[in-house]
Amino acid sequence: MSKVITTVTEYEAKALEVIVKVQEEVLGYVKQAVAFVDGRVSGIELPFELPEIEAIDTILDEVPTLSEVVDTQFAFSKKLLANQEKFAKNVVKAVKPLTRDAKPAAKTTKAAA
Repeated sequence: MSKVITTVTEYEAKALEVIVKVQEEVLGYVKQAVAFVDGRVSGIELPFELPEIEAIDTILDEVPTLSEVVDTQFAFSKKLLANQEKFAKNVVKAVKPLTRDAKPAAKTTKAAA
């Protein structure tokens, strides 16, 4: 691996560490917010009656869950990324004759006259 790629991958690893740490912090705050709201929402009494929606179950059956949205979108993203990797590798293969990885052409010598 070249020195440049080694340096890039080191910085990528450091960036990923920072991202993971920030995500852990955010997740902790989300959990705290959910606990705070959940403990208070059930005790709220409205000064009026909410209308009954008879078809609420039918409506909710048509709306995807948050897990379904995340699962399907990441499944698509994985397929897209795999496709892009295959495409990029095919482009690299196609341009290889023009790169330093190409085998040197056999030298031709002029026949002595």
